[in-house]
Amino acid sequence: MRLFRLILLVLITAVPVSAVAQNPFAARILIDDKVVTEYEVQQRARFLQLLNVPGDPVAEAEKVLIEDRLREIAADRLGIRVAEQQLRDGMAEFAGRANLSAEEFVTILNQNGVGAETFRDFVRAGITWREVVRGRFLGRAQAVSEADIDRALSVEAQRGTVRVLLSEIVLPRDARRQAEELADRLSGEAAFARAARELSTAQSAQQGGRIDWVPVPNLPAGLVQQLAALRPGQVTRPIQGPDSISIYLLRAVQQEETITPRTTQVEYAVFLIPGAGTPEAAAQEQAIRGRVDACGDLYGVAQGLPADRLTIETRVLTEVPTEIATELARLDVNEVSTRLTRGSAQMFLMLCARRVASDVPPDRAAVRERLVIEQLEGHARLYLEELRANAHIRRP
Repeated sequence: MRLFRLILLVLITAVPVSAVAQNPFAARILIDDKVVTEYEVQQRARFLQLLNVPGDPVAEAEKVLIEDRLREIAADRLGIRVAEQQLRDGMAEFAGRANLSAEEFVTILNQNGVGAETFRDFVRAGITWREVVRGRFLGRAQAVSEADIDRALSVEAQRGTVRVLLSEIVLPRDARRQAEELADRLSGEAAFARAARELSTAQSAQQGGRIDWVPVPNLPAGLVQQLAALRPGQVTRPIQGPDSISIYLLRAVQQEETITPRTTQVEYAVFLIPGAGTPEAAAQEQAIRGRVDACGDLYGVAQGLPADRLTIETRVLTEVPTEIATELARLDVNEVSTRLTRGSAQMFLMLCARRVASDVPPDRAAVRERLVIEQLEGHARLYLEELRANAHIRRP
């Protein structure tokens, strides 16, 4: 996506689209009672070329147009129609990924031999399928629990994911015009940092708006879509929050293969059992193991006992005492170690969570939404294959 705008703005000099058949609206592929014409295939192939989609453009065009017709069949069965405003919003959103208006985007397409209707059909198909999937499968999606979100935010889930280095400027929620002006004129880290120190209301203002590495899955979907179209040094459009409006500078992108102690945050519980090494302590340990499956269960065990018997802490790994950190390294989440003592008490040490530390708290609502979307995408893939298997697809 970083090359997206450049690809569109540079005059494409690829091999011209092959000549359309003498009758451009002749049927090329039939899908039940739906038709894909020669003209549509050539137009979609050219459109895919402009988007730099890999593979043979004609073959890819045929494939996606067949899928579009299958999606139309499913929409017809559910009585789904895309409203004109939905379509306009979808076109604007897609063009906005390249920092273009829909009109600018269509102009560039026209200059390169692609009609506006091809773009409209492309966007309409995507919106239609989204409505089909939501209408058919949203009620079947399993509820996403807090534990599911914790697993998605865990260190294990972050390995191999992309993370980004950002700077932020946070303004009051009613400062939309000022945010737009800043997004238009700011470019590069130095200028952004000066503006952040002068204008931002966030704590990061003192550091020129700089915040630490953030895994992409932790970010809201709307911000991720904007970042996908940026190069380092470029700035997002304003992002409206409930109490503020923000813009972000992309400073760097990195593939995270390993998680270092500096960036690993652990949550762990220590429950103290008196009389370390005694049969009574061993019996109590076994009883506790039978009662707890997660750290939260220890609150019930500690009920009525002195407050210092149970502590649950969240720390960056480098700040954890060495002997505890060594034991935690051996554990998976919700596993227990009883190898350590504190004074005359045995430590019942339990790992509650292992996360990637960040200056930006994870957006749990965004993670929940992403997990639901992943479920829907799985249902959608299976349903599309079912539609394909049941359809009569042929060439005249």
